[in-house]
Amino acid sequence: MELTAVGPDLYACLQPDEGLGTSNSGLIARGGGTVVDTFYDLPLTRELAGWYATVLDEPPVRVVNTHHNGDHCWGNQVFAETGAEIVGHRRCAEYFTREADPATFERLAATDPAEL
Repeated sequence: MELTAVGPDLYACLQPDEGLGTSNSGLIARGGGTVVDTFYDLPLTRELAGWYATVLDEPPVRVVNTHHNGDHCWGNQVFAETGAEIVGHRRCAEYFTREADPATFERLAATDPAEL
């Protein structure tokens, strides 16, 4: 994982592509800080928060989810614990309860495709 400045007060946190569950995140380091998408699990998202803390004095005040897939939102609670507002499309929250949990996807990723 690496934090890359892509413009004034604009950062990308990039992960190597490891297949299912891999995504990237962005940070707008203005107006209290806005995170764009979190990561697939809590340990990765805590690491993400640590990277963002190197360029923000306080935890970000909001998280914007681009969509409901777990690799973009399952880490939301790391930022919610610090009081961040979670923002997404009005139907996004509906999908949060329909998609399987991370453990289910980990089992799926470990399954031989011939067994599916």
